[in-house]
Amino acid sequence: MGGQHSQFTEEELKDYQELTYFTQKEILHCHKRFSQLDPDTVRTDKNAKLSSRKIMTLPELRVNPFKDRICRVFSSSKDGELTFEDFLDMMSVFSENAPKSVKVEYAFRIYDFNEDDYICEGDLKKVIQRLCGDQKLSNENVNALIQKIDIVKLLEIARQAKQLAMALLNTKGGKVSEGFLKERFFKAIVSSIKKEAEL
Repeated sequence: MGGQHSQFTEEELKDYQELTYFTQKEILHCHKRFSQLDPDTVRTDKNAKLSSRKIMTLPELRVNPFKDRICRVFSSSKDGELTFEDFLDMMSVFSENAPKSVKVEYAFRIYDFNEDDYICEGDLKKVIQRLCGDQKLSNENVNALIQKIDIVKLLEIARQAKQLAMALLNTKGGKVSEGFLKERFFKAIVSSIKKEAEL
């Protein structure tokens, strides 16, 4: 572990610890995993970027239908390539110590395929198609499933959540994060899907 520790100064490790949900030991373990993806490149360049193709060989991502979106969302250059810091952010968000609100924020970004800060019908179609994998659904079946989710109802819930947030801002002078709004939206989606499944 001494060789791994020498990659970072004590100050860098403390900074990483403050910015993530990891201990210094866990940060060093993440660096070891990152280095194993391309040992020569990482050894010669501490700030190396690894291609999404290499990142997606991680066992955790290999079978994930959203692996390309995950790489893109966590890539600071938005091209799917990850530096160690990008990789550390990704691992931190997916760790059990990350708060639910942070996980929801990143889930929203992963499912927002057109990156317009809304989960629209097109985004939902892509989510459903990817979740079905090899068992491709016809467009007719995908559309029927989306109709059951009832986008209009969900958008109304999102609008109400935004109005509630604005009311809180106006009356309390407090701040409501975008994550709060997105978390409300995801809860509405899950609730709607559960209700449809019970019918």
